[in-house]
Amino acid sequence: MGNSSSFEVLGKGKVLLKLTSSKTLALNNVMYVPALRRNLISGCLLNKACIKLVFEIDKLVLSRNDDYIGKGFLNGGLFVIETQLNENKVSTSTYIVETVDMWHARLGHMNIHSLKKMMKMNILPKLDITNFNKCEICVEAKHAKPHFKSVSNRKTELLELIHTDLADFRNTESKGGKHYYITFVDDFSRYTKVYLLRTKDEAEKFFLIYKAEVENQFDRRIKRLRSDRGGEYGSNFLKRLDSETQIEKLPSTSSSVPARSSQEIEFEPRRIDLPRGFRTISNKWVFRKKLRPDGSIQKYKAMLVVKGFTQKFGIDFFDTYSPVTKISTIRALFALASIHKLHVHQMDVKTAFLNGELDEEIYMEQPLRFEAPGMEGKVCRLKKSLYGLKQAPK
Repeated sequence: MGNSSSFEVLGKGKVLLKLTSSKTLALNNVMYVPALRRNLISGCLLNKACIKLVFEIDKLVLSRNDDYIGKGFLNGGLFVIETQLNENKVSTSTYIVETVDMWHARLGHMNIHSLKKMMKMNILPKLDITNFNKCEICVEAKHAKPHFKSVSNRKTELLELIHTDLADFRNTESKGGKHYYITFVDDFSRYTKVYLLRTKDEAEKFFLIYKAEVENQFDRRIKRLRSDRGGEYGSNFLKRLDSETQIEKLPSTSSSVPARSSQEIEFEPRRIDLPRGFRTISNKWVFRKKLRPDGSIQKYKAMLVVKGFTQKFGIDFFDTYSPVTKISTIRALFALASIHKLHVHQMDVKTAFLNGELDEEIYMEQPLRFEAPGMEGKVCRLKKSLYGLKQAPK
């Protein structure tokens, strides 16, 4: 120790620290010394594990490969890392503990005999194979799946038939605490909309949201809705639907095909107290008019813009991206298309800036005119990017 004294080490093992950033920091070769009054972590060993430490005014920020890991604060001459006290599930890991299951998945679900052979050849570290669990992915991959029959009688109009299905994540919780997802597929265009649900009884609410969105967008009504009798919609709810929407129920199937992509939609913003050591970022509303070619007003637009110029590198963000493409890249693309006689199609992704996931902890003041009564001192933690953030073009 620092005073030349020594203490007895009773054990040695691995410790998982669940940080407030919902990430897990795994510490290997941790010594168990009951005589020590505090748990100490070596900053030098963290640096050897490629973890970057940034100290700024009684605050410590941990990152790895420009990804935010966690934070700590000065207390009693030592920096204390903020950890979770409850047993919440974590979504990502900063440092993964090496296990047989992990190497089995890394090597393309290699069989256990080949893993043992690689351990004997010192290609893999010596691992405990007694705790090797049956891999669900390997079991599912061996199941035979019948081919889908081709459909020849597709509908000829939008919203003439909508397919809907509800499924779960197989005991896997999303970042927003959702356990189920519901899909709506238009039979004519194959346009698919996916919503994430906390409970099954939210299916009726999200169908009304989907119904209002697509009917306003395409200026026509949904004629038929087809489900698999999974119990997503109750009888009272079906009676309240418009008479123009016909509900069609098919025999229930054993399983549903997961969607390729999903979009998590949060409708109710959370207002929380500002954590210790953090500061808020202010925002403002930007109002504009979208004009038609003849100069008349097509619609009014309102955007909530965050004042990202107050962010600090290494604290609030770790990397930046260009919001536009270089003109030389576009010219090279057109040149290749011309040489190979290819067709070039142009598209625009609406609200692309608002779909970026945030790894850092960023807190924003409540927007003007949207302060909750009795919660004026609360702040909003951003889960996705907003206009103005350094991470927005990511």
